[in-house]
Amino acid sequence: MENEYIHETYHDNGNLKTITYYSNGLVHNTDDSPAHLIFFESGDIHYEAYYKNGFLHREDGEPSNYYYDQYGEVLRQSFYFNGEKYREDIINFSITDY
Repeated sequence: MENEYIHETYHDNGNLKTITYYSNGLVHNTDDSPAHLIFFESGDIHYEAYYKNGFLHREDGEPSNYYYDQYGEVLRQSFYFNGEKYREDIINFSITDY
């Protein structure tokens, strides 16, 4: 039987800060759903990542992780298969984003 659990952290204002899904002690989620998410203090998503058995992983050529700006625009996305990066796209970048 799998040992599955979810770990959450919160910003001081009570909004969700991170959520991570685990299976058998490894970061993992099923059904092609993100396993690790980070949120801005506003509650908007900042980062999402797809893991399989502890490794960044996504099949069918989809990005394994995304970084978003505070307006919800994708800044960068990376592609991994079994933990090996094979591509990264910088989509929107401005020095004011950081």
